[in-house]
Amino acid sequence: MIRGSVYERTAARTALALRLHRRTPMTEALCVYDLAAELGVDVRFTDTPSLEGMYVRDNPAVILVTVHRPVGRQTMTCAHELGHHRLGHGTLIDGYLENPGTGRSIEERQAYVFAAHLLMPRAAVIHGFEARGSRNSDPSADAAYEVASWLGVGYSALLYHMHAGLGLLSSRRARELADVQPAEIKERLLGQAPVHDVYIAGPNWIGRPIDLKVGDDLLAPSESHFEGACAARTARGHQAIRPGIGRLSASDGSWSSFVRVSRREYVGLAAYRHLEDAE
Repeated sequence: MIRGSVYERTAARTALALRLHRRTPMTEALCVYDLAAELGVDVRFTDTPSLEGMYVRDNPAVILVTVHRPVGRQTMTCAHELGHHRLGHGTLIDGYLENPGTGRSIEERQAYVFAAHLLMPRAAVIHGFEARGSRNSDPSADAAYEVASWLGVGYSALLYHMHAGLGLLSSRRARELADVQPAEIKERLLGQAPVHDVYIAGPNWIGRPIDLKVGDDLLAPSESHFEGACAARTARGHQAIRPGIGRLSASDGSWSSFVRVSRREYVGLAAYRHLEDAE
C-alpha cells in the first residue's frame, strides 16, 4: 500500500509507472542521471553552494544539481527535479533544506515522494536486504548502509523512507540506526578511516553501474578481476584513481558490473562526467 495524501500517492504511482514504462525491474537499482538522459532531460552539475537543485521547464528541460552535497543527496535532488518534470510542474528552484521531505508545498512534497519511490521502491528495498541476508524490519547499520549505497541514496534518506514512506521500520529501530554515523560504518567496512565514500561490489549489485568519484573505495571479493585504468587494486578491493569506465567481474564469470568514475565536484553536463582526462 502506498502511504500519504492523494497528491503523494499520485506522485508515487507516477514514479512506479515510469519504472514500468522504462522496463526497469522493481527489484533493481537505477541510475537517475541515465534515466533523465533517456527522457531527453539535460542534467548539469553546478558550482552553486546555496542551491539544492533546479528544474527548468524548457525544450529540452534542464535539471541543475549543486556539487556541494554528498553523492546520495545529489541523486535524490536529481530524482526530485525529475519528479517536477514528470508531474508537469513549472520551473522551480530548490534551496538547501536540512530535511527536504517535510514542511514543503504540495508540489515539493510530490516531487520528494516521486524521488523516494523512483529510487527506493518497496520491492527493491526488500530485495536489497534479503539478498544481503538481512531482515528489512530489523537490519544492521552495515546492511542499511550497503543497501543505500546500492540504491544510490544517502543512509539517512533510506532509513526515513523505510519508516515514513514504506512502513518497513519501526520508529524506534529507525532512530537507533540513525544514531549510527555513516563515517563509523565506512571505517569499520574499510578497516581504516576512509578518505571518501566506500562501496561494496559483488553479485548483489544489480541494475545499475557502480558509480564512483575519484578517491572512493570499492570493496570486492578477493577473486574478482578489474578491467580498465580508472581504478587501482588495494588490499580490500579497488580505489577510483581517475575518470573513466571499467568493469569488475568474478573470476568464474558468475557476475560482473560496469564501474564508472567521475571527477570529484565535477561541473558540467552529467553525461560527460566519466570522460577520461586528456593525456
